[in-house]
Amino acid sequence: MENKSELVVLMEDMGEAFKKFREKHDSKVADLENAITSIEKKMGRPGATGDFGLDGAGSTLQIGKTTKGAECYLLQKSQRISMRNAEREGFDLGEFVKDSIVGSRKAMGSGPALVPIGIADQVIDTVREQSAITQAGAQTLVIDNPTNLARILGNDPDVIQHTENVDDITESDIDLGYVTANPKLLAAVIPISEELVQDSPNLNQVIQLAVAGSFAEKLDALIFEKLMADAGITSSATAYAAAVAQDPALWENVLAAVGGAMAYKQGVPSAIISAPADFIGRASQKSSSGGWLGKPPALAQMAEYTATALPAGTAFLGDFAKAIIVAVRSDLRLEVVRWKNAGKGQHALIAHARMDGYIVQPDALFKQLKTV
Repeated sequence: MENKSELVVLMEDMGEAFKKFREKHDSKVADLENAITSIEKKMGRPGATGDFGLDGAGSTLQIGKTTKGAECYLLQKSQRISMRNAEREGFDLGEFVKDSIVGSRKAMGSGPALVPIGIADQVIDTVREQSAITQAGAQTLVIDNPTNLARILGNDPDVIQHTENVDDITESDIDLGYVTANPKLLAAVIPISEELVQDSPNLNQVIQLAVAGSFAEKLDALIFEKLMADAGITSSATAYAAAVAQDPALWENVLAAVGGAMAYKQGVPSAIISAPADFIGRASQKSSSGGWLGKPPALAQMAEYTATALPAGTAFLGDFAKAIIVAVRSDLRLEVVRWKNAGKGQHALIAHARMDGYIVQPDALFKQLKTV
């Protein structure tokens, strides 16, 4: 009887041990299922399954939400919109134009042939690659509706070390507002002759660069117009007790402007954009012994860009990724219209998109002026 009691106890112990094992097992299975579900969700996001070729880093597109809850893409300088349609990377725009005009593609005698949706993303990426603003670091926001962008005016918030029971926490001198991103339409009509279409093997490259270059130049011009007028940007005329002339064509003056920016809590600038003449002026500087002076070592990491939209004697330097967002309201559309000008034997390529830039943190930039 005593042995039977011991056996019962042993069986009960084994049952309890199995119960605990089962509970741990079920818990681990549940954790594994949750982990798999999380991975599946992440892999379902745009770009999560592939290397976007972004400086070898394999970064993915950042996704945000508009005020209406719609998804929008926020791209860094090195990210590409066209990765949303990676399967169309081999599309030849020149062949499409040629086929639409002289090939078998069905098109009305004077009607449009629309480039497939998604293809034009590649052209927008080429626009971004040729824009001085986006190459300097400005982020690109792809939106479907008018969207409010937060704009920071004034200094960063003040952090107070609080003493218990003492009324010593003060309000920061910071002004938060917003700008509404709702870009107007940009459009270009490019005449194309019958002979050009038939006889040019490099038509694809020429068309893409022509469209992209024109849109990039216009985009930069629109943004620089805003930058020139923005009173929130510290400049050579406002950063000091008395205005100081700082010629962007001289490295010592650029270094002095960086010092002025740093006095307003800016870091060493990631980039400077100046007129071509000022860039050449800096590059032409020589020492008394005849050697090239070059960029000061302290600014070795600062990238240099030029823009014909900027007048000589004016430059902008700072953190363009913080300061500016380029909003793309719709995909760039490309349409081929046959016999747009029948008398000249010309067809037309019409390109249109809604794009513009918005200054969201003016204190991240410094305006360097030769004349104050």
